[in-house]
Amino acid sequence: MNVSNSSDVLIAIRTHFWADEVRRLTHKLYSDTIGFDFVVLVDETRGSIDVSPFEKVSHTADLSDMNLPHWPSTSLNLHYNGDYALYALRKKKPGYKMYFMLESDAVTNIDLRSLLNHCLNEDIALLAKVDQIDDPVVAECFTSIRRWFPHYARVFFPLIGASGYLIDRLYESRLTIKAEEGAEADWPYCEAYVGAFLVSNPEFKYLNIDDIADTSDFTWLNHKHVDDPRVYKKNTIVHPVTGTNFIEKNLMANDVVSIFDYRSTLYSGIKFENPIQFMPVLERRIKDHKNADLLIRFWNFALAEGWVKVPPAINVAFAKPAIQSSCHAASRFQDVRQDASLLVDGIIEPHSRSHTDFEPQPWVMIDLIYTYEVRNIIIYVRPFSFERFRDFRIETSLDDCEWTTIYRKDDGSIPDSGNMKPIVINFNRGNKARFVRITQENEGWLHLNQVEIYAY
Repeated sequence: MNVSNSSDVLIAIRTHFWADEVRRLTHKLYSDTIGFDFVVLVDETRGSIDVSPFEKVSHTADLSDMNLPHWPSTSLNLHYNGDYALYALRKKKPGYKMYFMLESDAVTNIDLRSLLNHCLNEDIALLAKVDQIDDPVVAECFTSIRRWFPHYARVFFPLIGASGYLIDRLYESRLTIKAEEGAEADWPYCEAYVGAFLVSNPEFKYLNIDDIADTSDFTWLNHKHVDDPRVYKKNTIVHPVTGTNFIEKNLMANDVVSIFDYRSTLYSGIKFENPIQFMPVLERRIKDHKNADLLIRFWNFALAEGWVKVPPAINVAFAKPAIQSSCHAASRFQDVRQDASLLVDGIIEPHSRSHTDFEPQPWVMIDLIYTYEVRNIIIYVRPFSFERFRDFRIETSLDDCEWTTIYRKDDGSIPDSGNMKPIVINFNRGNKARFVRITQENEGWLHLNQVEIYAY
């Protein structure tokens, strides 16, 4: 039997926002399923969304009219109750033999029309990625679900096709569970619920998409860029796909060092982004490693890739060992080396960083490891109470024994260092140093934000 009219199958792309990549992937799904009815299923909990020219089916996180609890109540969409979207779709668009629902950050590169015809011909109740079937390794994750079902499994929700009859049965089962005492306190997560219902009721036939397509890129995290051609490789299903905040989302799953791997999703996707936007993000993540050699490698890589035309001067103090004279009771760390390391972590932000106790002439010292000829020293003072840092001296040493004062301020005036404005001190040639020490001449607390040192 072939599908003779569009009333047999309803195609729905599911979303809770409308951005450029969602619009593009909606058009792709629509083109791939011409011949079937098509809607955009929109969670409008946060407000109305215009999806024209497509037909919209709207719902919110509140499905109390269907006697379904919203769990957890703090969630602003149906992330934990994805099966609710099927019930809402079935209620508002009844009468279809099968409902195919794709999340707006997923891409299918298979012949969907033939696949859905096959599901109807073979009386397939569910089309989805089904795994973790009675897997003892993840048994603890299914503790609550086994309260209601003898078997358990996971159904991965970014792509799901379900018969109208299966959706009705799932909904009826949800209501039965809700009627049990204490059920709402132990409400089952959608992927576990649908999976457990399916494998515990073998009369429902299912087709696992792992058996018909390459799902190696069909994962929970590891975002791919919507413009990356690899997303559209034939016979694959890909998730998650994004254009909005691609880098931040990709780095939820990957270490930033994957940027050096030409095969990585971070590298393959970042070429479609603007370096002006992504370079600060990557630099901050690289600095989080607190590795000076890695930072140099990154800037050399950025230069080779054309993301920058000229690499910046390298702050030779970055991620080097540091120590301070004492720690304040409110210091972030109660260790003089660990607290001082905040001065050389490359992060310039308006929060208190290194902080000594109240004492005569508090100081901080940085070990540059190698000997450099100092060109500039830049000091960022804590933005509040910055006036405490008035008179100070800078000393250098080659051996941590003999010290030379290369700069002194002793006029008592307050440096123009408010609002994170740096104090920049420039030096002529000849000041060689391995160790650099900054000492506050007056009695008090020394609380700096960051110290940068540049060399000739």
